[in-house]
Amino acid sequence: NQFGFQDYSATVHFAPSDNDKISVSGIMIDNHLDFSSAADTIVSNQKMDVRNYGFSGKWQRKFGTLQQELLLHYSAYTFNYENNKQYPQDNFQWFVKNNRAVDSGAELNFSYPWTDDVALAFGYQLSGNDFSHVFLNRFPGLEVELDQQHRMNVSHAGYASVKWTPTGWNVLAGGRYTYANVLSKSVMEPRFSVQRRFSNYFTGQFSYERRSQIISQVRENAASDLS
Repeated sequence: NQFGFQDYSATVHFAPSDNDKISVSGIMIDNHLDFSSAADTIVSNQKMDVRNYGFSGKWQRKFGTLQQELLLHYSAYTFNYENNKQYPQDNFQWFVKNNRAVDSGAELNFSYPWTDDVALAFGYQLSGNDFSHVFLNRFPGLEVELDQQHRMNVSHAGYASVKWTPTGWNVLAGGRYTYANVLSKSVMEPRFSVQRRFSNYFTGQFSYERRSQIISQVRENAASDLS
């Protein structure tokens, strides 16, 4: 039986000018298992391989008092599993489960100090989610596809907010609009908060916001030791 785990990560920061900052980072994680067991005349072998990859890049630039931030990101997760059972007289049962999830996107954010106590923030975000899975069963002379699906969603989001910070106060008001093409649905997310500092020992705050998230779920009926 063998088990292995390894991960690598790296980040690079550099500033090509006084107004520019760039950073690039990446990570790779690999986890694998090869496990064999025997009971009476049945020999079972299970193999599992889980991998994660992630890359991102960020560019920050100042145009006077206006600050821009560009962010690009990509991550992929794969899960591959095999369960092979050998029976007497060359009979066998082979089960395979493969899953893959990819998340990628880009963001363009801006911040602008309008006055000494008023700041504006706005931007656009594009994100994509790609999910796929397949379950297979194989017997001597027969292969059965239990389930296979592939879904992809692209979301567009725009947001804007204003922050007002007079003496002793911190007021934030804004909103976010998101559209998900896989559902053909739009969501408006208002956000509002008020914070008041009464003394060095007491601060009061009230906030309200609405948030949403796109998720995908697969209900697996094929049971195995490492489901």
